[in-house]
Amino acid sequence: MTAARERVISDLRERIASLEGVSARKAGCLSFGVPEIDAVLPGGGLAYGALHEFAGGGSGTVDGAAAALCVAGIAARTNGQILWCMTRPDLFFPALALAGLHPDRVVFAEADKEEDVLATMEEGLGYGGLGAVVGELVRFPMTASRRLQLAAEKTGTIGLVVRRWRRQTEASDFGQPTASTSRWRVSVLPSEELPVPGVGRPRSLRYDKVLFVLEPSAVSRPLAGKKVVVCDYPDGRLEIMHESYVLPYRTFDTLRSVHRSVVVENKRLDDVLSAIIEQQAGREQQRSKSGPRRTGQTDHMFGIRDGSTSNGYQKRGRKPGKRKDFMSDPDVIAKRQKALARMEAAE
Repeated sequence: MTAARERVISDLRERIASLEGVSARKAGCLSFGVPEIDAVLPGGGLAYGALHEFAGGGSGTVDGAAAALCVAGIAARTNGQILWCMTRPDLFFPALALAGLHPDRVVFAEADKEEDVLATMEEGLGYGGLGAVVGELVRFPMTASRRLQLAAEKTGTIGLVVRRWRRQTEASDFGQPTASTSRWRVSVLPSEELPVPGVGRPRSLRYDKVLFVLEPSAVSRPLAGKKVVVCDYPDGRLEIMHESYVLPYRTFDTLRSVHRSVVVENKRLDDVLSAIIEQQAGREQQRSKSGPRRTGQTDHMFGIRDGSTSNGYQKRGRKPGKRKDFMSDPDVIAKRQKALARMEAAE
């Protein structure tokens, strides 16, 4: 940036500050401590005595939580009590405490309507003795934002608005003009890959009342929410495949139950195990009727592991209905006589 351009920008900032009033010039700024961010903000940070909007970078709950945590971290670096106005008391405060905002500093104001949230924020900003005023809003019209901006300029208190949406159609309201000094979209970045298996999107499937959990690997990690092929072989082997890869897995049988002998061996847990057995008594202990036959399979995973000899499948009988007596059928008798006549002629 040339020296002439710097002088022009500095002159424009002085003119804007003179129009905003003396209180805005004296309020100062709250820097982020990140040179890349502070360098592009007028004054080197978020201006006190002004209104700032924050929203999630996407329409999901995760990005909305990231925006709330960002606001909590900003409010934590101010001096004084924090007024947090909302219509839904669903904040998880231990997470805000990790962002540096101690519970003793926060005064929550719960309202039934967003109009009441705006009125409470205006009163808090006009009071002048608070470190910051935070409000959770869905819609933020120009008139309401202008009133809050003027109230913040009067006392030098920073106002922070968290835009939250219940439905996807409400997210488009964030693009409407407001009187806020700055508007932010906050998104989360993917976590770095852990050296050990951790919490993530489930990579599991159910087949014949058995839960199959895929072992984490370079092939299985991207398969969350995608289809795989289950190969159930006649000899009892079962493979889970994706394209040409065989995926390793571990299993959990949802029909696993407590045997009576376990209750006898664990006297201290007798009451608990007895209650579990009572619940198991009302549960269906059968596999899927449409599953393959397991009659000739000696090594498979679908047995009910409760000490019983049953393999978990219902015995398939004959279909109901009247059976035909082929021995007295005239067509069968005629064919039999023709066959005997051919045999006698051949001799």
